Formats: sequence, C-alpha cells, structure tokens
Amino acid sequence: MARRSFQRKPSQREQRKRFLIVVEGAVTECSYFNAIRTSRKISTANIQVVPPGPTSPIEIVNRAVRLRDEQRRSDSYDEVWCVFDVEAKVTQPAREGLAEALRNADEKKIKVALSNPCFELWLLLHHEDCTAWIASDAVQRRCSELNIVTDKKIQDATGILSRHDEAKPRAENQSQSHNRNGTTNPAQRNPETTVHRLVDALFDAFPQEEISSPRHPFSAARTASAWPSGATLGKIWMRV
Repeated sequence: MARRSFQRKPSQREQRKRFLIVVEGAVTECSYFNAIRTSRKISTANIQVVPPGPTSPIEIVNRAVRLRDEQRRSDSYDEVWCVFDVEAKVTQPAREGLAEALRNADEKKIKVALSNPCFELWLLLHHEDCTAWIASDAVQRRCSELNIVTDKKIQDATGILSRHDEAKPRAENQSQSHNRNGTTNPAQRNPETTVHRLVDALFDAFPQEEISSPRHPFSAARTASAWPSGATLGKIWMRV
C-alpha cells in the first residue's frame, strides 16, 4: 500500500510569479505600478517596484541585472523588467546610451517597457489617442491639462487602471504603424509605448478575483439570524 505524503502543498498565492520592476521615475512610475499591486492585493514579495538610483538607461539595466543575480541565491524572480524613456525632445531625438542599454537588456534577458517620448504617454492613452510625433514636455503638459498627472502625481490611479482596455489598442496601433513604415530604431518610433506588455504580464499573473455569495441557498430565517444588517453576503468585490 502506497504511503500517503503529508507534505503541505503550496497555496495558489505561494505559487504566483515574482516580478522585479526597476523604474526610472521616483514618483509617477512607482505610484502606477504600486496601484496595480494594491488593486489586486498582491504582496510586495510578488511584485517589487524598485525606485531609481542612477537614472540613465544603462544604469537602470545594470541595476536590474545586479538585483536579479543577487536574488538568485534564494527565491529568484520569474520576470525582470526595466521601465524607462527615450526622452525625445525637439533638440534631442534620444537620450545618450539608449541603444547600449537596450542591447545589454536583450543580452541579459531583461525585459524593457520603453516609452517614446516618456512614460506619461502611456497614461495619456487611457484618455485619448496620440498618433503624431510629440515631445516629452508636450505629453506632460497634456496630462496636466486633463488632470491625469499633476506635479508628477497620478490623480486617479483607479480610474487609469479601469481604462486599460482603451489604452492598450492605442499603444498597439502605434507600434503597428511604425512596423508598417519600416521604422526599427526605437529612438525614431515616436510616439510609442510598450508599457502595456508589462501590464498584461502582471494582469495574466495576477488575475482579478471575485468573492461571490455561497452556492448553497440559506433560508430566510437562517440568513436573518446568521448575518447582521449590512452583511456582505452576495457582494462582489470588483478589482480594477
């Protein structure tokens, strides 16, 4: 007769992926990804958002590589992402070291969510489309006009997350347009953001959960005695 194993099986939460996200912006990017983590009740052990130290693209990639390699000694990350900008301006098509950073990330198996010109473009796409070349300051000014971001602070993170299905196809259309035109240099693919790829990876790893009423019906008398006024039986918690 086979002996039963009494080893505890890992819970679903314990089996979830672990993400390391190294961002460029200390305020806007951190607040956005932390809003995703909070909205889906994800532990900081599963999504670690690292605010910037040095903020050049190559330094961000190098930091992600170092943190990933250090963590391999214990509980390694399933996915490691860097989030940074091209920072296109009228007098500057791309920031110094961008090509080297992207090449290094590819060699080291680090994923990059790149925005051209800046991260705020991704936030803007939740409210309106953007198909023509645009500079960083123009994107930031438009986000301020629409009260999306003020002083680098996202004003309604929950509202932004609820519009993901509007922003994603706009971002995909930007990339498809550059592909049709044969534009392959990331510095020249303006406007474009690939942040939605990271967001989709997070949403796939941490799907929305619903809490619904029990399947077995209760009698009116039992329900009245078992649950006080204002009980949450039958309520569904909708997470963005």
